[in-house]
Amino acid sequence: MKSSKFTSILLIFGLLLFTSAVVTQLSEYLTEAVKVVYKNDGKTDKSISDDIRELLGTSNAYAGRDVALVLKVSGKAEVKSGSNNWESLNRGTRLHGGDQVRTSDQTLVALVFTDDKSMLKIRSQSQVTIHGDRSKAGIKKRIDMGIGQLWAKVTKGGAGFRIETPTGVAAVKGTEFYVNLGLDGVMEVIGVEGLVQLGGRLGNVNVGAGQKGVLEKGKLPLLGQTK
Repeated sequence: MKSSKFTSILLIFGLLLFTSAVVTQLSEYLTEAVKVVYKNDGKTDKSISDDIRELLGTSNAYAGRDVALVLKVSGKAEVKSGSNNWESLNRGTRLHGGDQVRTSDQTLVALVFTDDKSMLKIRSQSQVTIHGDRSKAGIKKRIDMGIGQLWAKVTKGGAGFRIETPTGVAAVKGTEFYVNLGLDGVMEVIGVEGLVQLGGRLGNVNVGAGQKGVLEKGKLPLLGQTK
């Protein structure tokens, strides 16, 4: 009987330690992410700390199904989960694999992935679906992009990060870049740091810092320098 109670205590203690470690790691991720998101907004360290406590307290972001946490919404944005109706997207919203996000004019949504602090900014007039498959290596991220503009900063050594459009695919392991997809289906990838592989049916190009890759349906991808 005593042995059984002792085992139960050890299990509970271990669970508490694990939960504490996860929350501590997430807090560190959020601190860095919030600083990036608000770096031009003049926020103080104290206000950033307050934001972290609020996000941790209201989001419960370490739950198993969550793949990303919304850090900032400026303007009007909506989210759709499964067969549910479109709902207003707010700061602190937890995003699950398969959730769709759409933004209106003059809107910015910033989110952080909960496994490795990779970040994504969704700009005006965009529509994306966020997929995340969990494994021991982390969350394998895939963003299905219907239209719009994205900015991504991907942590090196993660489980993988891809942005897929009807025109082509941008695949990365660790970098910072922009993706634009217009109504005409032309896909542009602009490199800020690291390498992004832009590919379609006819071939691939590696887009580096200061370069721009352009891909049209049925054509070879082109590589040039940003202005």
